[in-house]
Amino acid sequence: MVNPSCLKNKKLCAAIGLALTVMTGVSATSHAATLTVNSAADNMIAGDGLVTLREAVEAADTDGMTDLGQTGSGADTITFDSSLSGGTILLDGSEIEINSELTISGPGADELTIDAQGNSRIFSVNASGTDVTISGLTLTGGNAFQGAAILNNPGNLTLQGVHIHGNNATNYGGGIENKNIITITGSTISNNTAG
Repeated sequence: MVNPSCLKNKKLCAAIGLALTVMTGVSATSHAATLTVNSAADNMIAGDGLVTLREAVEAADTDGMTDLGQTGSGADTITFDSSLSGGTILLDGSEIEINSELTISGPGADELTIDAQGNSRIFSVNASGTDVTISGLTLTGGNAFQGAAILNNPGNLTLQGVHIHGNNATNYGGGIENKNIITITGSTISNNTAG
């Protein structure tokens, strides 16, 4: 609903919106979204009624719309439909790039696995100073020069209740290669190899 006084004095309302953005660091029109993954596939097929993890991350990064009509906006959260519990998402041979502030909230590390099948890294966090949280997932089968499961370039990464195992880096960072800030709680990182 538009404030009637804003219709009369658009410059004042624009200035108030700018002042709120400067004071709080949040745009008056920016609201984080929750994006739901409902498919264990790994593709970018628009219009099929399914949302893959790759599609949800892309929508979060670009503030785009998913096939469920959910639109990324700001610091989004990705969740997983209960039908995926007990399953595995098999990556198609390329890493999932995270380029914006994001929370990926899995149902539990014992409930959902992301497996790169030895063909690629799993996640690459690329945006400088970006806060990224990954929770409730198992990450396995990553293979890369460094950071086989996760390469955290300039991001602020938090891992909560994540199992990272069975990943291989040909150089270093079998499980994680961290180049900025990382916080790990309630997680297991084991049986990864490097070098």
